Parts: sequence; structure tokens; C-alpha cells
Amino acid sequence: MAQVPVTQTARKMLTETVIQAKAERQLSWAAIAANSGLSREFVTAALLGQHPLPASAAEAVGETLGLAASEIGLLQAIPIRG
Repeated sequence: MAQVPVTQTARKMLTETVIQAKAERQLSWAAIAANSGLSREFVTAALLGQHPLPASAAEAVGETLGLAASEIGLLQAIPIRG
């Protein structure tokens, strides 16, 4: 997985988008992770900006949440933590 230069602001905005989509669609973290092939805990942490998702999982989660292609790509970027 390549490191992509992503600002903390962009990643925080994506986290807000994820939380909003989760609420609007009335989804649980388990439902979001269901088609990803990964654990609920791993997917939740990734969606909250702790680590990247593999491409296939990002696609599955993005489809569930109705994310744009650019947002799905951002889920695959290694976050900046400081």
C-alpha cells in the first residue's frame, strides 16, 4: 500500500461524511463491515481514520455508505497521525 499525501483535514472531513452516511442510512458498524471481509473492529477503526482499508474492503464499504470514488480512494490512503 503506497503512502498518499493526504491532509489531516481531508481525512477528518471523510470521517464526518462516513458518520453522517451511517446515521442517515441507519447502519450499524457491523452492517457496514459485513461485505468487507474484515472484522467490525478493523473496519470501524479504519473509517474513523486510524489506518487504511485494502482496496476491496474500501469498495465494499464505500458502496454500503454511498461514498464517491474519490472518498473510496481516500479510505485506502495511510492516514497522518500525530
